[in-house]
Amino acid sequence: MFEAPTIGAVAIGFFSIHTRARANLVTHGYTIYVESVDSTTGNKGIISSWTMNGSGFVVFSTDQAAAHMFTQELDAYPTTNFNGIPFLTANARQLLQQSNVAKTLASDSYARGDFSTSAAYYKSSLDYIQQAWSSETAKWSTFEDAIAGILQGGGNLLAMQGYAWLIFAVGFLIMSIGVLIYLARKRTPPRVP
Repeated sequence: MFEAPTIGAVAIGFFSIHTRARANLVTHGYTIYVESVDSTTGNKGIISSWTMNGSGFVVFSTDQAAAHMFTQELDAYPTTNFNGIPFLTANARQLLQQSNVAKTLASDSYARGDFSTSAAYYKSSLDYIQQAWSSETAKWSTFEDAIAGILQGGGNLLAMQGYAWLIFAVGFLIMSIGVLIYLARKRTPPRVP
């Protein structure tokens, strides 16, 4: 019966042959070497090993990783309302424009390798677009509340109109009874010839 190992160790080492170039602006080749051993202390016997080579490995600095994270979050926000309708409020359109300017400045800083400035601009851009959505949502909810109030008022008017028709019908019924009583009393006996 195979027993699953209960202890695992992972060691990651990085070595760049590009010592003069910034490591986070260059893609690197990599080798993954995995070996299964029978002991973690003392004499180790290799049970099996596995190796994989590849390329396209990049080491991000902390600021570059933050800028990349803000970019992904920023790209998740649509820049128009639902169904392609643009933002309707002036405040939301202004904030969206500020977001676009900050995003452009962030992209330029990123391309120059100034990742801390880029991360700050991307964060500002993200803040602006979140404020734009909040502003637009607040205005639309006010609009929805106004429409709901109008519809509620219309419903109340229809209910009042129903009461008016009921009062009108009862009035006609009473008037009809009064006319019948009047006609019954006013009736003259037929003349005998």
